[in-house]
Amino acid sequence: MDEPDTAAILPGDLLGASSTDDQLSDSVGRKEEAGLPTATRSVPSPCTCPVPVSVEPVLFLSMFSLALQAPLSTQYLWDRISEDLGFNGSKRSECSNSSVDPDPLQKEVETLTAHWNLYISLGGFSVGLLVVPLLGSWSDVAGRRPVLILPNFGLALQAVVYLVVMYLKLPVVYFLVGRLLSGLSGDFNAILAGCFAYVADISDKRSRTFRVAVLEACLGVSGMLASIIGGQWRRAQG
Repeated sequence: MDEPDTAAILPGDLLGASSTDDQLSDSVGRKEEAGLPTATRSVPSPCTCPVPVSVEPVLFLSMFSLALQAPLSTQYLWDRISEDLGFNGSKRSECSNSSVDPDPLQKEVETLTAHWNLYISLGGFSVGLLVVPLLGSWSDVAGRRPVLILPNFGLALQAVVYLVVMYLKLPVVYFLVGRLLSGLSGDFNAILAGCFAYVADISDKRSRTFRVAVLEACLGVSGMLASIIGGQWRRAQG
């Protein structure tokens, strides 16, 4: 096709771009024939995240929520049992006169609080002891992501049950129901196993020790922060 016919069909910008490409290809061909180095166009690389997204935030937040929830639930059990038994909740000082007999009602509140804590902990642990090995084997086939999602969903469901029991003042036995639901989903032990297994899968021999140390640091730092924040929150709420 002649040049006037091409100009009549194609727009001016497309025609200019095509002619520029032809000139570039001709110049590259001449340089290759002459043995001169040719400049190539650099293709920009896709944007990548400089910090790889891993499981450290998952472990940090899960441990933080558990460490924040445990003392608050124990304090609620003390207050609720004290209210049910008619105890005013004031604890006797340990430095008081030893000849004074301890308050039997306070002893009963302490005993019931310890028993309910034991029942709740054993309920979640016993169920999780059966579920976690099954989830670990399943994660080898389905991947680590479902094993990290399911226990976190169970912990969130447990927190919802705890909140409903506290706000509606339901019997404390429903705490055990929430703990059992969390145990059925794997509980925190499944999160712990999934995080360490994921780090072992994606790391090499040189970086594995450092990555495991970071996970251990997440456990310690999150527990410390949760204890401090939980205590200050409880003191502020009275």
